[in-house]
Amino acid sequence: MAIRILLVEDDENIRNTVKAFLSDVGYKVDAYLDGNEAHSKFYDNTYQLVILDIMLPGMGGHELLKEFRKLNNTPVLMMTALSDDESQIRAFDAEADDYVTKPFKIQLLMKRVESLLRRSGAVAKVLHHGKLTLLPEDFKAIYDGMELTLALKEFEILMLLAGNKGRTLSCRRSLPFLPQKLS
Repeated sequence: MAIRILLVEDDENIRNTVKAFLSDVGYKVDAYLDGNEAHSKFYDNTYQLVILDIMLPGMGGHELLKEFRKLNNTPVLMMTALSDDESQIRAFDAEADDYVTKPFKIQLLMKRVESLLRRSGAVAKVLHHGKLTLLPEDFKAIYDGMELTLALKEFEILMLLAGNKGRTLSCRRSLPFLPQKLS
């Protein structure tokens, strides 16, 4: 399963550079310059990481972060020119997972991305949830020692649920995983 990253940055040069570096190492990156557009895309796709500027056209970064946290616990890396303590504290209070200030070295950003993905389990070869074992690279699920026969969509739904244990998923967040026609 490809790692999908949502990048929200209004500076075209930074957005294109970060997207290029992330894409070069194999991540699927959806990049937007506007907070409102990013907000709607977050409902349409499953992301393993969000990289978010604070000062954006439309919905601002802090507001987007609060909206994202209503849906799930996808790691969020704030990437902003605001280096003051108050901005950083506000971001962490809103449950940001990491914070990097501009200008930054791209290698440092890439290491932060790798770290967040590793800690979230998105790059783990094996995920354990009680008696359930998920093998994302192989699209396999094993429950209590027995392999489950699942269609790809069923596996994606199981990954979504396992990755959001203890959280209520909105209908809009779950819709991309449901069949278009229910019999």
